Amino acid sequence: MAVVVSAPPEQGQLVTVRQRRYIVTDVAESTLPDRPLKVSGNGAQVIEKVALPEPSGFDEPERLDAFLDAVRWGAATPALQGNIAE
Repeated sequence: MAVVVSAPPEQGQLVTVRQRRYIVTDVAESTLPDRPLKVSGNGAQVIEKVALPEPSGFDEPERLDAFLDAVRWGAATPALQGNIAE
């Protein structure tokens, strides 16, 4: 699925950087000098375009509700992390 590339990603591509996915909106050359111990080219993995699977039917309403609850909790969790005192 993901492919390590040696060239910089292009605008509009989906990439994985440090285990997070991003859409490339702009590409700029780094101003930092190359490190002699640098292992990989640019550290980004381009996610190749993959077609979505064809739907084969409808889920039961309870299953859909569980999925929507998980999406809501997943969206709320990052917002709440800043409010938690350590």
